[in-house]
Amino acid sequence: MQSSVRRVRSELSDPYNAIQSKTIQLSNLHRTNQALQHTIRALRLSKKLRDLISASESEPEKLDLAKAAQFHYEILTMCNEYDLRGIDMVDEELKWVKEIGEKLRGQAMKVLEREWKD
Repeated sequence: MQSSVRRVRSELSDPYNAIQSKTIQLSNLHRTNQALQHTIRALRLSKKLRDLISASESEPEKLDLAKAAQFHYEILTMCNEYDLRGIDMVDEELKWVKEIGEKLRGQAMKVLEREWKD
């Protein structure tokens, strides 16, 4: 009787363990896919911000501050919300995005001060 129970337990536990292992693999693949999708989205937004900044380098007063601020905000929010820190490419872009954020704040303050005086 006990040998029959062991045999049945073995027959049932092997497929169960295989299914459990495959479920964990699938879960890991799903999380990796989501991280890649969010990383790609953050990098695309960063490229849009770079393009916007570089287009206004010759004439800084023509920079669309609202659009640049929106890109800046979306990038930082996405990186925080989906915990993208630790990914080398994202970390490099975040350094630049934070630097640009300071410049955008400075330009926005200049615009406000100029409008306040007028």
